[in-house]
Amino acid sequence: MAEFGTACATCPLATGCTTAKAGRTITIGHYEAELAAGRARQADPAWKADYRATRPTVERKFGHLMRRRHGG
Repeated sequence: MAEFGTACATCPLATGCTTAKAGRTITIGHYEAELAAGRARQADPAWKADYRATRPTVERKFGHLMRRRHGG
């Protein structure tokens, strides 16, 4: 956990960063390393191409299930 209370008091960008009176507090979760690795993978053009190739099919199926109420 990182607390920026005193730094936020003098920061000119604080209004765009936080509305907390005590300043911004950041907590790093247990899965931060996995999340960062996932973000790095998603930046790869090959990953983006594969995602764009499969996402429309999956989204269409979900939409069909929800419209038709087939157990969705």
